[in-house]
Formats: sequence, C-alpha cells, structure tokens
Amino acid sequence: MNLPQTVAQFFVLLLLVVPGITFIAVRRTLRGPGADDKDFSARLANAIAVSIAFACLYALCLGPWLIELWTKNAQGVPGYVRRPQLAALTAAGLAFAVPIGVAAICNLRVRRVAPNRWVRDLRVVRLPMGYAAPSAWDARASSRADCFIRIYTADSMWVGGYIPGNAGFIATHPQPRDIFIPEPWKMNANGEFVDPVENSIGLYVPLTGAERVEWVAEPEGEEAPRPPDQPADGASS
Repeated sequence: MNLPQTVAQFFVLLLLVVPGITFIAVRRTLRGPGADDKDFSARLANAIAVSIAFACLYALCLGPWLIELWTKNAQGVPGYVRRPQLAALTAAGLAFAVPIGVAAICNLRVRRVAPNRWVRDLRVVRLPMGYAAPSAWDARASSRADCFIRIYTADSMWVGGYIPGNAGFIATHPQPRDIFIPEPWKMNANGEFVDPVENSIGLYVPLTGAERVEWVAEPEGEEAPRPPDQPADGASS
C-alpha cells in the first residue's frame, strides 16, 4: 500500500479509512472484543463500510461547506491552504471526534430501574464496559485471582498452584491462551495439592485447548484444596 503523496490523496484516505478504524477501535474498547476481531479481513471490511457510511453522512450534512473548503479561489489557492487551522480542525473532527462520539452513543444501554409496573417505563442510561467477549475464557478467566488453580494438561498430568491477585497473568484474545502461576504447588496423580514447590518463582502453562482448568477458592483452614471425587486414573474433573 502506497502512502498518500498529495493533500487530495490524504483526505481521501482520511475519509474512507480512518473514521471506520476509529469507530471500530472505540466500540471494541467499550463493548469488548467480538468474534469478528479474529479475522483481519473482516475488521478491515467493517472499517471501510463504516467509513463509507460516515462519508455519506458528512456529504449530506456538510457537503457545501466541505466543497468550499476544498475549492480554489481566483488565484488558484484551495481553501484548506488559505485556512490551514480550520482544515486541520475539520480533519480531526471528522476522522476522530465524530466517530468516537457515535461509537459511545451506539454502546449506550438502557435498563429498568424498578420492577414496579407503575414505573416500568423509567429507564437509566449506562455505558457497559467489556461485557461482550469471543469466549467464556475471555470473559471470566482474567478476573480469577486470590485462589488456587489446577490444570489437567493434554498429556494427562496435573499442574497447579496459587494465583495472588497482583501477581498472576492470564492471556486472552487475541493472544494465544496461557497462564503464569506465581506460586506453583506439587500435585499428586489425583489432582490434589500436596505442598508448595520450594524455590520456585513461577510456572508457565501454555493452553492448546485440550486442557481442563479449574479455579478453587482458598480454604479457610491450612488444608490445601482437594479436587472433587474422580477416578484414580486422574480423569479430567
């Protein structure tokens, strides 16, 4: 892809690509990642489609004014050269400010504030942050902390340990799934926690999709948590 060489090419790029990219990025931040975020071609197509919609809206609402800003005067000097500050402000507004505002408005939600039938039409506006997610893992895994975790790996082994709230790391979309366990524990063949691993400073566990992951609340006593009843051969819980 060649970079814009003229002011005209720059404004075409600004009009056909940037508003859509801005809108999609802000929407993803507010709503959370969606299933189509995994495919770059789908994201690009969505951005172009949104940009075209914005271009039509701009032409409908600001067409004459934009033409005046673009038109050359009797001396052959276009309006954006005569008034560069106004041109820059217009470009920033059309490429960033308007798409950001529209994305925020599109992600507003309404909910009922009381179940009483007399106030059933009373609503309050809220802005959800990251409720949508490509999978259950992305929605919940990264929020699990201050608990034990055990993983039945693809090669039929138990690994696990304790994840403090300020030290564990769990990768979610769009990165490959994996877990860093700051305090690994020894585990027996049945998935029971035995003892902390001495002198360990962490355990990295990549997840390919065949593993089984369980989060276990920290017990009130000193006894380490045990897995639910299962066959002695270590089948997945």
